[in-house]
Amino acid sequence: AVTAAMTPVLVLAMLGVAALGAYKVWRGAPFATLFPPLALSFVLALIVTNKVGSPQYLSWLVAPVAVALVIRRSRWIGVALVVLATSVLTNMIYPGTYDALLRVELGPVVILTARNLLLVVLFAWMVTRLARVRVPTRARVAVAE
Repeated sequence: AVTAAMTPVLVLAMLGVAALGAYKVWRGAPFATLFPPLALSFVLALIVTNKVGSPQYLSWLVAPVAVALVIRRSRWIGVALVVLATSVLTNMIYPGTYDALLRVELGPVVILTARNLLLVVLFAWMVTRLARVRVPTRARVAVAE
């Protein structure tokens, strides 16, 4: 039942991120401000709501984080560190202790649970950042008229 529900959840998450991003574009949000949280929100929506959970998916976070760091390092260093932490936790499981994970041993289960919680927190953080992207004042006035 959970597996069957995940596809509609994934679609809804992607549509929600797309709608929020489209709204910000329509309001005139600058690309450099909008792209990093939008790209990360899309990727994280795919990772968090996907029923597979492949460890390779975390590599998808690298490109948007790299762009974000180039645009404004001081604002994105915390995000980069969280992405690094999720990558380290993933590497602790795959391939080293994957067999122990399949045997449902406590250590790998705790590590993977912590990694998954970090991904959910990161997704919420990026959607919040996306929602808070400022639009130019003249765009607000033009829309209001």
